[in-house]
Amino acid sequence: MLRKILTWENPILREKSEHVDAIDERIRRIAKDLLDTSEGHDGLAGIQIGERVNIVVLCDRGREPIIMVNPEVVKQVNYHIVYETCLSLPRQAFYVKRPKVIKVRYTDLDNNTRSLKGHDHFAQMIRHEIDHLDGVMIDTIGIRTRGG
Repeated sequence: MLRKILTWENPILREKSEHVDAIDERIRRIAKDLLDTSEGHDGLAGIQIGERVNIVVLCDRGREPIIMVNPEVVKQVNYHIVYETCLSLPRQAFYVKRPKVIKVRYTDLDNNTRSLKGHDHFAQMIRHEIDHLDGVMIDTIGIRTRGG
């Protein structure tokens, strides 16, 4: 189901999401809603549709979408400054320090532990969505370049 994406005014976006203890029907529904809502975009975190659970979807062009439950950063290196926007901060853009390489561990919807390594833009996407799970948005860690 297509869900409304919360915008910066909503205080829930600044809250930390909760660990998912079990992959159940609720988590599967949230994952499907994230996939439906994120279509045409790089990714989305559960908190952005009002669900305070540790789940994100990544929609890197040319790849199958990746659903990560309880993602955990294992390693990140080689930082650089990138241009970034966010669906929860419409018409705004920021320069943000992001890793060029990131490795994460997560659980998939079949309850398998997986790891994923991202480079450059994909690393940026992963870090951006995981930041949402910690209540961190780019307006607090970046330098605004446009909008407001």
